[in-house]
Amino acid sequence: MDSHRPARPQEGQELGLTDSVWEMTVRCWDQDPAQRPTMTEVVGLLQESLASSRSIEADLVEANTALARQSSVCEKQLMYKYLTQR
Repeated sequence: MDSHRPARPQEGQELGLTDSVWEMTVRCWDQDPAQRPTMTEVVGLLQESLASSRSIEADLVEANTALARQSSVCEKQLMYKYLTQR
């Protein structure tokens, strides 16, 4: 029956298909229903994954903002240097 299950997509990580989410997905396909995760487990994992994703996104936004500020300061310093050396 494994041959009828889809393979993990190569672009899965970029789409939020983390290792833990994929492992949960595979567990959901277990032939023995008793081995499948409960809905409580599935919802809990998805909530954790979403929270982690939001945390990473917030970190990236913060880093991008800091980089933009730093870039702006560097540009001003270069412009000042250029203008004062004339």
